[in-house]
Amino acid sequence: MSPTDQRAARGFVRGVSDAVSSPAPSWLGAGREQIVLSAVVDGVRYTLSRCVAQAPEDYVDLSAREREIARMVARGYTNKMIAAVLEISTWTVDTYLRRIFAKLDVRSRSAMVTRLTQAGVLESSDGTPAWNEAWQAHVARNGNGDVPRGEASARKSAADGRARGRRRTARAG
Repeated sequence: MSPTDQRAARGFVRGVSDAVSSPAPSWLGAGREQIVLSAVVDGVRYTLSRCVAQAPEDYVDLSAREREIARMVARGYTNKMIAAVLEISTWTVDTYLRRIFAKLDVRSRSAMVTRLTQAGVLESSDGTPAWNEAWQAHVARNGNGDVPRGEASARKSAADGRARGRRRTARAG
């Protein structure tokens, strides 16, 4: 590298370092940019500029589970099917949907899907199986179409069954 090239490289690094370490000027607002460094090397102009970063208006901040549930809703899953496939309660699915609705400021499943599709969050080739395929896989895995229940619900159901059995025994005797 020639001494001229070395000086140019040092000047470039110094300019970038100064630009990165200094705060943005107050006049640098939306839609405006500041040229930080401009150089011509071998007849080609190189320009480094900076501007204020803005979040896109259609930006949607959903958790991984919320995105998963939104994809399933878009594919036609009911809350019961979502609960069965994900092995969570329908109450949990409802909670996730309420949170998604609040984040997107929508009031229906169709409005949610429309908003997420427009924002580019939902895609047709996301790998989520059609609801009937997912339901068949659930039935094959669990042997029935029942929605898995939480431990407390299972204990209550078992206790109810035992109580009914005692009543039948008492009547028969």
